[in-house]
Amino acid sequence: MQTYEELTMDINTLEGGKDKLPYLEDNMEVTVQSLEPEPGPLSWRLPARHTYKVKSLVDRIAKDRGTTYVTGTLENGMQVQIPNFIKPGENVVVDLTRLTYIGRA
Repeated sequence: MQTYEELTMDINTLEGGKDKLPYLEDNMEVTVQSLEPEPGPLSWRLPARHTYKVKSLVDRIAKDRGTTYVTGTLENGMQVQIPNFIKPGENVVVDLTRLTYIGRA
């Protein structure tokens, strides 16, 4: 069942743990597991993937041949390894299960 009601959820019920909480954004659709009518919401999880804007990159001193991954900081402050051809301001898709880069948005 899909609803758009607002719920208050305990951080400890986030699947994957508190480490994934910084990836939560306003208006992000999450999945809530619940029992009706009682006890209500049991747990919740972030989507499998989500799009974020790259805020900044760590500059590389030496260039290698081929695709090189660099540390990119997303607008939410979290860091993920992204290819060096991605520039600040671009949108990237992040796998929220493994917290890894998937591709450009």
